[in-house]
Amino acid sequence: MLEDQLRTPVSSSLTRWLVHHGRMTDVARCLGRCFTLSGQVVQGERRGRTLGVPTVNLDATSFVGRAMPGVGVYAGYVTLEDLSEYAAAISIGLKPTFRGQTLAIEAHLLDFHGELYERPITIHFSRWLRDQQRFPGLEALRAQLHRDIEQTRNLHELGLLRGLADDGRRQLRRDAEPTSTASNDS
Repeated sequence: MLEDQLRTPVSSSLTRWLVHHGRMTDVARCLGRCFTLSGQVVQGERRGRTLGVPTVNLDATSFVGRAMPGVGVYAGYVTLEDLSEYAAAISIGLKPTFRGQTLAIEAHLLDFHGELYERPITIHFSRWLRDQQRFPGLEALRAQLHRDIEQTRNLHELGLLRGLADDGRRQLRRDAEPTSTASNDS
């Protein structure tokens, strides 16, 4: 049963539609796990760092033709190459405050300090938080980013960022020492 109480057979078409529309809880019901995107971390525009919210970035062009979450802000987690996991506030979109023209995939890893350039990561999409929007200035954007991070932290503390098939044995690491350093900006 989907979140809106609809009972329907699971199919790849339904799952792709749910992914595209940001219905990550329903996607996890269909897949038995969170939807993921994996790739090497690329350098972004480094705006996140200047806003105090560093991000890791994936190259959106490498996902052309694949199922992709719709433009918006999500809560989830990121798995690093050493299999450590960090709760993450995730954004997919054009960065409307900066009048962006190209799609960006970026995630702020909560409680992580380091660099991950050119390292493989997997982003797990757990919950849709909000639509992407244009802000009148950097302070308004920064304030919203901090609200997104706080909402992600709250979902993490409630145990709501894992896929439905997870049995809870693995816990997201909030204070782990990174073996490969991680945080890029955009």
